[in-house]
Amino acid sequence: MSKTKPNGPERMSRREFLKDAGIVIGGAALASLALSGCKDTKTSVAATTAATPVTSVATSTPPSTPPASTAPATDTSTTPPPSSSPAATATTPPITFKSTYTSLLDTPGCALGVAPDRLYSLDHAWAKDLGNNVVGVGITDHLQILLGLANTCYIPPPGTRIKANESFGSVEGTKISVDLISPVSGTVLQNNPLVISHPAPYLNGDPYNSGWMMIVQMSNPDELKNLVSPAYYRYLTAETWTGTVPPMR
Repeated sequence: MSKTKPNGPERMSRREFLKDAGIVIGGAALASLALSGCKDTKTSVAATTAATPVTSVATSTPPSTPPASTAPATDTSTTPPPSSSPAATATTPPITFKSTYTSLLDTPGCALGVAPDRLYSLDHAWAKDLGNNVVGVGITDHLQILLGLANTCYIPPPGTRIKANESFGSVEGTKISVDLISPVSGTVLQNNPLVISHPAPYLNGDPYNSGWMMIVQMSNPDELKNLVSPAYYRYLTAETWTGTVPPMR
């Protein structure tokens, strides 16, 4: 970990980030991911962005932001097979990122939301199934609050091979800067240029839709089994919880 920069955010290692986020792994127990002060942070962050703030209700057809291209977007049912080289991947027709939920799941005791149509990692990343072993990847509403206003974002270009549980990029925010940990392994088919060029409106304002980061052709689809369900992620990130603990998978 590098030291705190003068007048700048602190850069945290993955281990320190997990600790700060409230994750404690030991034996068979996993402690809550509850975020300190999240009851009153959502409004202050959203108010500084140009995009519509994330709320507990989304439209039936949330906005999607396909990468810049002159070619028409294809349906996810025609997702191309994985390519063996960056050059081949670069010619792949773009895939339209689509969300299917009509509302976000409220997090008890915390004014944040969880999209119900995808899976989650303990690094506050999500993976959305787009068909044919292709997933969209992004960060959660909880992580964007931890970051504060996003200033810069690096996402690898198409053709880059990534591994699950390893860094694929980074985001610098006004509160902290973190490495982004991939929930899956595979090859990057597309990244979202709008998130790279103007991260705050998309990451802070709409992390589950127009704030998607990359589309990945998975090399090991079984890795999705290591991720947790929306209900369980909601349970982990809640500041208060009553009732039965939801299934992890």
